[in-house]
Amino acid sequence: MSGSHAPAGREQGNGFTLIELLVSMAVLALIVVLAATVVSMTSQTWTSGRNRIDNYSYARIVFDTLASDIYRAVVEEDLPNFAGAGSGLHFLSRVEVPGALRRATLVRYAWAPGGGSNNPIGLYRYAEPLGYGGSSGTNRVPFSRTAGATLPEPAATPDVVGPGVMAFDFRFVAADKSLGKVFKMPDTARTDPSATAAIEISLAILDDATLSLVESSGQLQEYLDVFQDAADNKSPAEEWKTNIAALTGPSRRGTRIYTRTISIPTPGR
Repeated sequence: MSGSHAPAGREQGNGFTLIELLVSMAVLALIVVLAATVVSMTSQTWTSGRNRIDNYSYARIVFDTLASDIYRAVVEEDLPNFAGAGSGLHFLSRVEVPGALRRATLVRYAWAPGGGSNNPIGLYRYAEPLGYGGSSGTNRVPFSRTAGATLPEPAATPDVVGPGVMAFDFRFVAADKSLGKVFKMPDTARTDPSATAAIEISLAILDDATLSLVESSGQLQEYLDVFQDAADNKSPAEEWKTNIAALTGPSRRGTRIYTRTISIPTPGR
């Protein structure tokens, strides 16, 4: 009497053997791991790209605002030019302040550590309208030919123009390309090679997500210290890049350094 026999290694029916199930599960697990890895890498790449765009956008806003003010700067022999009593960059500009009928504006750019959501860490711009008439004092242009004379601190409430800016510095660029912290009045013909011809602005910007990580880890002050004490005759950006390269962790990857050189108007323009 003949009968049917199941193939070796498998019992009758349509089921799978234990070995086949284990192999299938292993392959499925591998596919899931690979898919998760691809998704994670794609997410990280997208986040990094978005942060770069955010940082560049912040830098561009700062540079464009600075350029607009500096291109309208009042450069005169009888004024303290680009010389402030406090930290930051001070100068007189013809930029208009809404609602103010003045002929000059005292402008100051200064970095501040911030404090609270209404005053974030970043670069702040002060703009106080001044007049030419009457005696010197509050709301008057501070005419002076005295060596070492400085512009007063503006009393206006500042606006944050650079959120996420972790460092701001500048160097005056002479016609011979040398750098320094002291403005030297150029002549109308610009024949003095040591006279100031432009300003080099340096910015260090950290994206919001990385800034939150640095603050939560208690390493903010340690991070800010890498931007201190740049030499007067060197570009701050170059020294910052060297210091940033020595850092570890997210602050190194999230920091972007930007520079722009902005020309100084011709005296008496």
